[in-house]
Amino acid sequence: MAADQQHPLAETQAVWAQAVDRVKQTVIAPSLWRALEKTVAVVWEDNNFVIGFGGTDGQLAGQLNTRDYRLAIERAIRDLTGGAADTVRIIEGTEISDWEFVKTRDAAAAAARMQTAERQQRQTTSFGNWDEVYDQVSRLWASSEFRSLPTGRARYIDAALTLVQKAMDAGLYPADGTPSNELMERGLSRVIERIANQSNSDPVIVASFLFQRRKAAGGTGGAGE
Repeated sequence: MAADQQHPLAETQAVWAQAVDRVKQTVIAPSLWRALEKTVAVVWEDNNFVIGFGGTDGQLAGQLNTRDYRLAIERAIRDLTGGAADTVRIIEGTEISDWEFVKTRDAAAAAARMQTAERQQRQTTSFGNWDEVYDQVSRLWASSEFRSLPTGRARYIDAALTLVQKAMDAGLYPADGTPSNELMERGLSRVIERIANQSNSDPVIVASFLFQRRKAAGGTGGAGE
């Protein structure tokens, strides 16, 4: 079927009427029957068979959403449509406009979930890579000699910045020196702060040394360089 293809309303209503009868025959539950009798067939669109409640009847939707009852309803719809409708949607409202609202809401929720997933992926990738560098500079400090002396700390800073510069050039930081997102900048800053804390230095000065080294090597320093 083409996307968003709708069956005639009369056909949809006829299918639902038969489905209600089938469910009543297979499930002995007066409370479910009363809820079914308050429903309205809204639309059969693609594989979605949509039924709704009007006004205060919406409180009865919980009866239809009970697991066993829901399975009985879905089974009846699949049997009557030959499997063409395999998703039963229960909405508030009885008009096609109510269904359009639900679709718009679903699309917005899906887009939000996608954005969240992408943001989490960027965060995992960015911080995961910078975490690697963070661990490397930590191990480097642990193996450094004469750490109590200014000369030993200076050698550590030089070696640590070499590691960071290689990571930046390998793709963790843009060649033009302008970070593409906040996570990237925070990841680099976290590593710089680690180097500064271990060597008892000012992190701003350490960052300045890093950008000067990168610029001198033919790259670009930080934003604004």
